[in-house]
Parts: sequence; C-alpha cells; structure tokens
Amino acid sequence: MRCAGVARGRAEQRDDDRAQPTGFPAGDARIDRRPVAAGYLGFGALANGTGFPLWAALLSTATIFALPGQLAMLEMSLAGTLATAIVVTVGLTAARFLPMAVTLVPMMRAAGGPSTPPSWRLYAAAQLLAMTGWAACMRRFPDLAPPQRLAWFTGFALTNWIVCLAATGAGFGLANSLPPLVRQGLVFVGPLYFLLILTGETRTRQGIVALACGAVVGPLVHVAWPQWSVMMGGLIGGTMAWLYLRWFRGAAAQPAKHAQATDPQRPNRGDRGN
Repeated sequence: MRCAGVARGRAEQRDDDRAQPTGFPAGDARIDRRPVAAGYLGFGALANGTGFPLWAALLSTATIFALPGQLAMLEMSLAGTLATAIVVTVGLTAARFLPMAVTLVPMMRAAGGPSTPPSWRLYAAAQLLAMTGWAACMRRFPDLAPPQRLAWFTGFALTNWIVCLAATGAGFGLANSLPPLVRQGLVFVGPLYFLLILTGETRTRQGIVALACGAVVGPLVHVAWPQWSVMMGGLIGGTMAWLYLRWFRGAAAQPAKHAQATDPQRPNRGDRGN
C-alpha cells in the first residue's frame, strides 16, 4: 500500500509549493514519540505473554511497522491461520497508508530540476511511513522548502522506526513485570494519541463531519463485520459525511434562490462586479 501510494503520488502533476495540507496548521511540529513507544511496549509484552518469539516480534515491527497489522498477525498466527490469510489481512489493515502516501509524496517532490529526488528514494522512504510521521509532516512541511522535505521525513521516520524496535524488545523483556491490563492498555496509547492529534487540529466543517460520522459508524460496522470494520467504516462514514455536506450546501443555497425568484431586480453575487 505504501508503494502504491508513492506511484499514485508521483502521478500527481502539480507544484509542491501549491500542495497545502488541510486540517493541520503550519508551525510547531513537535510530535511526542512516547505514546508510540508505549504502544510498542505493549505489543512486545503481549508477544511475550502469548508465547510469540522475540525475533518474530522484532521482525514484524521492522517490516510491517503498523500496530493494527501486527496485532492482527499476532492473533491469527497464534490461532493457526493460514499464512496466505494472514498476509491478506495485514495488507488490508495497511490500506490506510495509500491515501497517506498519495498526499505526502507530492509534497516531498521538488518543483523540478536537479533537486528532484529519484524514484527509488521515494519508494525507500515510503516504507517508513506511519501515522505519527504523516501527522508530523502535515504540520511541518509548509515551513520547509520542497528539496528539504524528503530529508526531514527520512530522519524523523527512521528515528521513529528505531524507537519502536527498541520499545518492542523492551516490552518483551519487561512483560513479566507488567499486569495483563497494563499490557493491553499500552497497545492503544499510540492510536489514541493519533486520534487526539487529528481531532484537535481539525478546523473545517468537512473534517468535523467526517470524524463524527466515522465515530458513529465505525463501532456499528465492527459489530457486524469485525474483519472489515476499518475499511467499511471509513467508506460508509465518509460517504455519509459527503452526502450530508452536499445536502447542507443545497439547503443553504435555497434561501438565496428563493429571494432571487421573488425579487428579480436583486442582483446576483456574480453580477456585483459588472
């Protein structure tokens, strides 16, 4: 999914200077890595408590680098699920990286010329993409020149990746000293932190409506289809938000149309400059 997003992002023929993120203001990009590390501490502790080997836990962090996919892999592996089904499931949980990569890659490309990074660098950097790195880039990139953005993302994401690897090993070693509820709770610290960042920085009506619809639809879809809750919850919630906003715009335009129909002498907005 990350590579597909890079390919789609490179197909976007637009100037990076015009690519302004929505929902995240420019300015301070200090993203705390402690909640993410806490999530991987919990994952390492859960792996130890369920008999999952340390090398496999570290390998999953190094290659998958996404807690939802790693938790799905851990649960399905312990249940004896076929390897093909595990790969498909983990791939589906990573579907969220496709739109992230699509929005991020055009911002990391320079406006052309010798400073444009080669394709292999973008594909390599995309393997380090995570929700925390994406959120940090959306806040920091407006303050950086396009040629500097790929280097900034690589340094931030690589540091984040090393921290998560270390936290996985530390959690595995500290598993016996942590209560079961603490081990399970630590896993949700990272996603909760990302959710708080996203909701705290959402300013537009579109973002607020989309978050509200997703919060309502997501748990309901999970009850009916747990395996498809992330994808279907986002699809249904996003569609509901789009339909509501379209209806809202139409309802807001009705009074203006009614006033124009009852008073033909009243000029339209587009006629004011004539």
